Amino acid sequence: VDAIIGPAYRQQISQLLNFENIDDTWILIPFFSDFDDSSKHTKLLQFNPSSRTEAEVFAKYVANSKGGVNCVLVQSKDDEVVPKSIRHVHEALSQHNVATTKISVREILQDSLSKVLVDGVENVLIFNTEKYANLTPIMPYLQRAMHGHRITLYSRYSWQQEEIDIPQIYTSIFTENSMSPSLYKRLYKFYFESRT
Repeated sequence: VDAIIGPAYRQQISQLLNFENIDDTWILIPFFSDFDDSSKHTKLLQFNPSSRTEAEVFAKYVANSKGGVNCVLVQSKDDEVVPKSIRHVHEALSQHNVATTKISVREILQDSLSKVLVDGVENVLIFNTEKYANLTPIMPYLQRAMHGHRITLYSRYSWQQEEIDIPQIYTSIFTENSMSPSLYKRLYKFYFESRT
């Protein structure tokens, strides 16, 4: 076997790597972005960038932003477990010494959002959830706050299907309005358009 495309399930990755003579075989993992054992196999290709990589790209963008950025971490629910991808964003911002402020959804519903927004800079709201449904109750508050401040949502890839009237920022190369549209187009053309 020269190459394996798959596996389809996370537990199959470890099983596959246990086969003898697998070290010389290229393995393309199309569905998972985070895989802890990837460094143990030198010919393992992950189709999606890891959430840690996406977080690092975002943190560098924010740290190098010349116009200034105010990052606001929004706690959606008190009892909700913060996904690993969001924890990676928090860690990357901290490692790049990016100052952040915090607010809860409850505080936003009490019209306190203006307390954490900064005039004259881009205010990037980073929610500690991947579920867009958790954001819908506060959307009117965010849209109202846009009249006096520049607000951008740090959005998840799955939110593309939602009708969001707030500027968004993505780090995925599979999202056209990512931080680098020209890079997105170049990569999309390279990977997905037919080459002659």
